Amino acid sequence: MKFFIYNTNFYSVCENDMQDIIVLDRLFVEMGYDINYTLWNMEDYLFYLTKRRSILTVVKYQKIIAFCLSVINNDDSELYKIIVDKYFRCRGIGKFLILYHIGFLKLNGVKASFLEVSCENSHAINLYQKVGYEIINIRKKYYGSVDAFVMRKLL
Repeated sequence: MKFFIYNTNFYSVCENDMQDIIVLDRLFVEMGYDINYTLWNMEDYLFYLTKRRSILTVVKYQKIIAFCLSVINNDDSELYKIIVDKYFRCRGIGKFLILYHIGFLKLNGVKASFLEVSCENSHAINLYQKVGYEIINIRKKYYGSVDAFVMRKLL
């Protein structure tokens, strides 16, 4: 099984890639997140890929099976999304994806990466801690009725 991983921007994302990303985003909601707080549409992705300094990292195996998106603000970034197709989870793809993504952030001069994650999402929290993120704050009811950890990784 061969995977391809690459970083991209709006100009190198084809229509099929965007459709794969939207489908993965919809599957993310199946994990129990409130649709009002997590679901993005095509316009949201196009906004971040055209109007903001963003880095999109994708893993492709016939179609996109995982991606993450960070937005860079000066020398900090915020990880907005990281999603792995449910059929490809528990294979190390998420860890590989985020490490590759962090490397690309470093190459772009980013000094720290921040993210918010549901306090109830133990799998994601464990992954983030394994790659060096630390909990620095809690946002009460960030996901509706669920609190979120604010995490940071110094690059």
